[in-house]
Amino acid sequence: MQKIYCGSHGVIKKDNKILLGIRNKKTSGSFGRYFTIGGTLEFLETTENCLHREVKEETNIEIENVKFFKHYDYLNTDKKIAPHRIVFIVKPIKVVRRIAKIFRGIFNRFQWNWV
Repeated sequence: MQKIYCGSHGVIKKDNKILLGIRNKKTSGSFGRYFTIGGTLEFLETTENCLHREVKEETNIEIENVKFFKHYDYLNTDKKIAPHRIVFIVKPIKVVRRIAKIFRGIFNRFQWNWV
């Protein structure tokens, strides 16, 4: 079955750094790669609402000043998936001191780093 996904991702900027995740799972094909915070839209959810929800779920950070940055399409014909991502630049309202310890991902697959 062919699937189409649409999601929102955010580049969180603070003190001339951005918050990115890095993949920890060595068995993953993306081990050691950085990624932005975000996820897939839910039914009847806007891209901006999706971003607020995903950032809060994954980092416990609330965001503001959401500004469109770019979009990209990743068409994978082998896996029959077609994710479309909208990327925003955002400002954190309040940053929790140790984000990486709050949410490291399922089975410790990734952690957050300010780079």
